[in-house]
Amino acid sequence: MQHIYLIILGLILILGHGVSCAVAQTAIPDTAVERKARAAFLEQSLAREDHPEKVRELAMISAVIAGVDDPTAKATTRAVTILARATQANPGDSELMAAHGSVLTMMAKFQDQTSQQLRYVKKGFRMMDRALKKDPDNIGALLQRANNSLHMPLFLKRTHYAKRDFERLLDLAGNKVPGFRAMILYQLGQAHQLLKDPASAKKYWLQAASLKAGYWSQQAAANM
Repeated sequence: MQHIYLIILGLILILGHGVSCAVAQTAIPDTAVERKARAAFLEQSLAREDHPEKVRELAMISAVIAGVDDPTAKATTRAVTILARATQANPGDSELMAAHGSVLTMMAKFQDQTSQQLRYVKKGFRMMDRALKKDPDNIGALLQRANNSLHMPLFLKRTHYAKRDFERLLDLAGNKVPGFRAMILYQLGQAHQLLKDPASAKKYWLQAASLKAGYWSQQAAANM
């Protein structure tokens, strides 16, 4: 489930360059070891005293652990539980709500029955859609839904959300952070490729490659 990592990476990149917009409030440790240690520290701290900001941080780190470091049923279930607690402690936090929805869709792969798989996927979709209905320009929520939608099977018909959300992110991002802009352009190309529009896909990949902004520019160049 690499899309979770991409989302967090993008948000860290924005914060690191001081872009003034609605972005993640939580700094995610860079490595799996650091994330595990920070999560353990937060759990101990929250066992003594409940704190909305700390439970939010634990929830976002748990999402990355489940999506990248330990993509197991146990870690994902734990992330869902912590995210539910965090959303209750932080009502109105659209980014957190979208993260909760995205991780809920990840639960589908651990279900044996199709009906259960669809239940988790649809519940996650509704949560992400509600988050963006509440706060349409929240960059964190847009990234969550855009990346999640891009990686869903085509029969679920979520690719148009990826295209729309990445287009909005492109407007919001501006030109201040080339690496982040290159990521959005690359993913827009991916969305158009899935929508059987190779000409538009190539257009966005060309733009991403021309930025010469490291990994995402290289990925875009490799796709042409």
